[in-house]
Amino acid sequence: MHRPDFLCIEDGRVILIECKSLDGIADKNARNPGFFEFVGGRWKCPPAADEARKFGFDYEVWTELDFGDIELRNATCEASGSARTARLLCRRRCRRT
Repeated sequence: MHRPDFLCIEDGRVILIECKSLDGIADKNARNPGFFEFVGGRWKCPPAADEARKFGFDYEVWTELDFGDIELRNATCEASGSARTARLLCRRRCRRT
């Protein structure tokens, strides 16, 4: 079973968002090669995106690469651990959209 971290509703679309650290992606891909793919400058999760599309949802993977240096530094000071940092950043990004 797979659970995304966030559900955002914006401009008439529903987006399921998975927040992963780059280390987390590497670990998952070591166990399940190809689960995450780097395409067009963004990380993707084809199996999850395919399932989300069945319900008319979009699916996005957010990592440290999706945030600026200042955001990363500030979040790192507030949270311990890369997974916590990624989730904190994602919460902030969802509130802005």
